This record gives sequence, C-alpha cells and structure tokens, in this order.
Amino acid sequence: MRAANWSKACPLVISAVLLLSCASQPPVTPASPPAAGRARNAPPPAPSPVAAARKPPRFLYPSNIDWYPTQAKRHLDTGRVLVEFKIDTKGKAVSMKILRAEAPRILRKAALDFITDVTFDVTDPTYAAADSDAAFAISVRFCIADCASVPGFPGYEDARITGSPVSPLYDH
Repeated sequence: MRAANWSKACPLVISAVLLLSCASQPPVTPASPPAAGRARNAPPPAPSPVAAARKPPRFLYPSNIDWYPTQAKRHLDTGRVLVEFKIDTKGKAVSMKILRAEAPRILRKAALDFITDVTFDVTDPTYAAADSDAAFAISVRFCIADCASVPGFPGYEDARITGSPVSPLYDH
C-alpha cells in the first residue's frame, strides 16, 4: 500500500519541485538582436580604453584610395579599430600596433593600411622633433551608411572611413 501511495504522490512531488525551481529563477529576457551596423564577424564590444594617447599632428591622406575593402562592403562589415603608432621624421607612421579592435580581421588590416598611407605634418606646432618617441593613437572606424551606429573610441582622434554596400555580383 505504501508503494501505491508513493506512485500517486511522486508526480505531484516532482511537479512541485519543478514549479518551485522555476519560480525561484529570475525571468529570462529574450536576447536582443545585434545592433544595426555591428560587424557580422566582430567580437563583442570591449570596454573603452581608460587613458588616451597624445593627439597626433594634422595629417593628410590620399583621397584616391578606397580603404574600405570590397569584401567587407559586400558583407556589410563595420567596426572600429584603435591604432597606436609613432611618427618618423618624414611624417610616416612607424611601430604600429592595434590597441583595441571591434572589427573583423579584414577591417583591422585596412585600418593599419590607412595609417600607413597617412602623412603627418611634422611642421605642425603641436608636434615637436622630440615627439618621434611619443606614442600617438587614432580611432579608425568603418561604417556603411549610418556612421552614428559605429562610434569612435572616446578620447582619441577619429578617422571615419565610409563605404556603400556592394552587390554580390560585383567582383572587383
């Protein structure tokens, strides 16, 4: 008789335990979709850097170069890359390294290519010859259409590279 009572009570006990365990859990909120314009292949956003590097002197870049890789445009990849570098006596970036990146690899490489092609004005009063050992940094951001969705790293000079979506049929 004892076994018969247990077999009737067992489903009730299990149901009560499940109900109590579910009730004690915090409610689950559905995962929000990725933000519009967030890089498809980009890692989750990292915390912003704490201290900013020195502001670089004025710089010029060739206007006939499209630094936004066609493949990244095709995939609608966006993101931001914080590049640290030093400036040689000819105004070219040297000793470059990526401090932070919230962008796919293809855009991280494009950011380095961009900084390589930039010429810094070493005659700028904000730059002194002794600055050749100083580290500078630029926040390079890649955006398609809506650049407000890809903010630069706060406290750093901002270089915005924009692109237009590319049709998958375009193979350039």
